[in-house]
Amino acid sequence: KMIYKFVDVNKLVLPKSCYSVYVDDHTHGKKELLQTFNDRFHFNKWGWNWDALDDVCRDFNWLKNGDIYVVNKSLPQLNNEDMRIYLGSLYTYSEFWDKYPEHNFIVYFDKSIRDEIYKFCEQYKMSFPLSSEVEEGK
Repeated sequence: KMIYKFVDVNKLVLPKSCYSVYVDDHTHGKKELLQTFNDRFHFNKWGWNWDALDDVCRDFNWLKNGDIYVVNKSLPQLNNEDMRIYLGSLYTYSEFWDKYPEHNFIVYFDKSIRDEIYKFCEQYKMSFPLSSEVEEGK
């Protein structure tokens, strides 16, 4: 199963019954990235850290059944360690929700940043399956 899907996000049409988060390079740093997720999923009562994001992205018990999409128009501006955590976390959440029928956790990246993600993952020895094909927007 390929977790990351590379598409032209400008042509991407998501289902109306989904929950979505959009991330781009206007997202500066971990705090802004967490704020982006918090604006959609309201997890700030657990704190402003990766553990809080992890708690919310493995729970979603307050959401009705429906798919969860994280659409990355570009990569957020993060330091290397936070980028490693972010990319790894997205993979982990997709794998986690693959075991449960309530939600699918689907991660899209714009096809223009595929090589950048490949290079980053290779440099930091992040070994999880990346789609080798560019998928067309749905």
